[in-house]
Amino acid sequence: SLKRILFKSFLYYSGVGSFDIQSGKNFLESLYVREIEYLDFCIKTLIEGFEDLGILQDSLLIFTSDHGESFYEHGNIGHMSGLYNENLKIPLLMLLEEERGVSNSHVSLIDLAPTILSMLNIKQPISFHGKDMFVGGKREIIAEHAAIDLANFKVLDDSLAVACIVDNWKLIVSLSPYHFKAELYNILEDSAERRNLFDQEPQISRELLKRIYRHLKMIRFVKRIRKVSKKIEKRIKKKNFP
Repeated sequence: SLKRILFKSFLYYSGVGSFDIQSGKNFLESLYVREIEYLDFCIKTLIEGFEDLGILQDSLLIFTSDHGESFYEHGNIGHMSGLYNENLKIPLLMLLEEERGVSNSHVSLIDLAPTILSMLNIKQPISFHGKDMFVGGKREIIAEHAAIDLANFKVLDDSLAVACIVDNWKLIVSLSPYHFKAELYNILEDSAERRNLFDQEPQISRELLKRIYRHLKMIRFVKRIRKVSKKIEKRIKKKNFP
């Protein structure tokens, strides 16, 4: 359980016997901040090393991460528990010789390789699904989360959840037959994702659902998404969506 995880971490690192959820959460957050400070020092050391070797001007340095971290914002600890912003939003820093401009669009790690190839004037393989981060236009971000069967090296389909982000809107759909859930957030006005607007915004919900359906069709989860989409359609129709 969450309390057990926090309690063990708290006791292991502090040796203190008293415990509550908030103190454990605060303690883990403080450890995380210390890790960030150490990484900041390492990055500084790396850049100074490139400067000392005289190769910084001929280098492309990119600092990013594969995931964020949850600290009980939505009842979870760690990074294996969902598709909320605390798990999806990551740092992305690029140090390069020529200025490429500023991108105000949502971008994804799937766009990183195409961006690097563009910087190096190398043609993007047809198998790549992302695109140069500095190319304008409307973007669709798809993110997935699922439990992994490590013994058999496969994704557990019944645990799959998918998020779709377009403009200021984000739809998260759980595809588990045991725990169906759909959440729509205006992430510009509600970055903490506290106000689920799925029922209040049926047209936007349906548009993002169609995008998720197309994505899952591409990766052959069609049977599951059909079952879930019927449930969502019923909820939308109750709101008299044509």
